Amino acid sequence: MSKNFPTGIGKLLAHVQDLLDTGIKTILQKAGNPNPEGKKRKFFSFFSEMGDSYYKTYEKTKKDADD
Repeated sequence: MSKNFPTGIGKLLAHVQDLLDTGIKTILQKAGNPNPEGKKRKFFSFFSEMGDSYYKTYEKTKKDADD
């Protein structure tokens, strides 16, 4: 088996994970935004705050691992 095949699969999986992370992060950010009346949605704001905390920690951990 060629080395290019496993390398290609690994890169593909990394791109898929990045796409999913970006999509979930965008959804959580939009869920935390106030509705037109200016009221935050209590149910969604919980998940938005949790998602923000997760992604801040995740990005910091990735950055520290790259150094």
